[in-house]
Amino acid sequence: MSLSQADLTTDRPQYSAWIRSSNNITQQFLSIGGQPDIISLAGGLPADELYPVEAIKQASVRALDRWGAAALEYGPVEGLPALRAAIAERMSREHACRFDAENILLTTGAMQGLDLIGKVLIDPGDLIVAQFPTYLGALDAWRTRQPVYRKLTWNLDDPDLPAAMRAAKFVYCVPNYSNPTGALVNQNARGALLSRAIAAKTWLVEDDPYLPLQLDGSAGSSILAADAATRECGTYDGPVIYLGTLSKSVAPGLRVGWIVAEPKMIQLLALAKQCSDLSSSMFSQAVALEYLESGAEAELVSRTVACYRQRRDALCAAAQALLSEWFE
Repeated sequence: MSLSQADLTTDRPQYSAWIRSSNNITQQFLSIGGQPDIISLAGGLPADELYPVEAIKQASVRALDRWGAAALEYGPVEGLPALRAAIAERMSREHACRFDAENILLTTGAMQGLDLIGKVLIDPGDLIVAQFPTYLGALDAWRTRQPVYRKLTWNLDDPDLPAAMRAAKFVYCVPNYSNPTGALVNQNARGALLSRAIAAKTWLVEDDPYLPLQLDGSAGSSILAADAATRECGTYDGPVIYLGTLSKSVAPGLRVGWIVAEPKMIQLLALAKQCSDLSSSMFSQAVALEYLESGAEAELVSRTVACYRQRRDALCAAAQALLSEWFE
């Protein structure tokens, strides 16, 4: 819902231009999702009954025992070094390519990653080529930068697309279980988009929060992995900026996400981050590290996928039975 004129009326200096064109839809999604009598399909909100409360409690104790007061301090802008190394190893394993700690910036959830990308790359009026329809949170993150958008569809048959990509600051996409459509983009389309981004000499932002939640077989290679596989061994230096998170596979309350990119981009994103929050929570990152090192995530993901698959099937069956006369 757009903000009303009453919300924006003040007898003091006027609010900024971007806030006057904003809305509070995301706030409504989050507030509705917390109501026990509503099953909200409006956003990618995990099932809270699956959160590993006891395992997180135990990881918290271990984190304080291991790190002591350092877990309660300000920390490096780039993130807890041990967790950066663990995420680099995780990315290398999941994407079958080598990534180093200098390719990793830890963030306060993947949403902060989107915000930082906007701060580093977008000036008012700059063009973003974005998957359509696209993730509302990304639009929110970049609204303050006041860009303009060009629609990207995965058939890539728009004859004007190459010129638009050459003019764009970056291309934004969510290939795995795209929010809001849920679509899984095929490997040919991913490869074609990567080729066009390389030809256009632009950045390609791959937002991948749902990678662990593969309900029906493998999602296939990421765009990041496809690009890294074509490059010489060593620290990744390609045009893909990849976003990951523990919000969907563990718990969003940890607020632990990460960006994978070439080292120079990581340095610039860290510069933008120091202007945002000095550093993310060292305590959350220390707890996340303990949890990941315990191996508990694999069991949780298996249980989560089984639960979500069952609920998806029940929803689809109910929709077919009750709504099919109104929808195809």
